[in-house]
Amino acid sequence: MVQTNRETLKKIKLILILFALGAIGGTLGDLSHVLTGTTGYPQDFYWWYLPYGLPFWVPLLFGSLTVILGGTHIQMTLGTKSDLGSFQWRFSGSFACLGLYLVSGFLPWPAGHLSDLVLGLVSFFIWWTWDRSLLGLGGGVVAAILGTSFEIILVHKQIFYYQPHAANLFGVPSWLPWLYFAAPGTIGNLAVKISQKIE
Repeated sequence: MVQTNRETLKKIKLILILFALGAIGGTLGDLSHVLTGTTGYPQDFYWWYLPYGLPFWVPLLFGSLTVILGGTHIQMTLGTKSDLGSFQWRFSGSFACLGLYLVSGFLPWPAGHLSDLVLGLVSFFIWWTWDRSLLGLGGGVVAAILGTSFEIILVHKQIFYYQPHAANLFGVPSWLPWLYFAAPGTIGNLAVKISQKIE
């Protein structure tokens, strides 16, 4: 019974930590897109807005997605032995992934042009530097497909929108998959490292 309670408490701590990291990091990335005129949200539509016009559900969405991504990666790596490096190294990888998100809105080229190449190369560099595993590669492809498809649905449901210069792929930018591609090999591995550290 004591062991069961300890495991449950560990899972709750892990969920809260991952949720907090995702809520903060994801909201900062989303804010950068709003401030750079990459995305926007309908105003006077949601009942509560954060500063700069972000709907209240943005941190909740990113926090939940980080929990799902991290939890999935933990389950996929159970029983495997891999050198994840130090906690600082894994955190720097996730920070690089966030940096990719932040920078994407500041690039001067419209989607479908040089921005796709730049973000693609940086995304692949992040995977190669901080992960270099088949799991991270496959997870990146799956995340790119599912994440981009999910955003296309949200855009067509008018939940939010991309500005015309960043809406060349069914309403979303053609560089969007590269942001998702970098996530499993960085955020996923950080989640594994955090789960190992939680007592």
